[in-house]
Amino acid sequence: MKKRTGKNYLDELSGEEEGAIDRILMRYGIKSASDYYKFGVKIRKLIGRDRNNPNLDKEVSVIAEEYAIKKELNKDALIDIVKDFRNKQ
Repeated sequence: MKKRTGKNYLDELSGEEEGAIDRILMRYGIKSASDYYKFGVKIRKLIGRDRNNPNLDKEVSVIAEEYAIKKELNKDALIDIVKDFRNKQ
């Protein structure tokens, strides 16, 4: 296992995080995961930075909706990714 530090750590998902996203996407029958991984990185950074923010749920919902529209991704899958990441933080 390579050591993840600095900027690389912030810009990459761990194997466990990628696996969680893959499981969620399989439930929805989604094959291409790269945009969902990018979303996961963005959400992980936001959750890590604003973990105690009472408006965090609303903010990530807005981001998920924007991402779903802009990248034409499945919004329900994005929300499930957020829930999974929130539960692990």
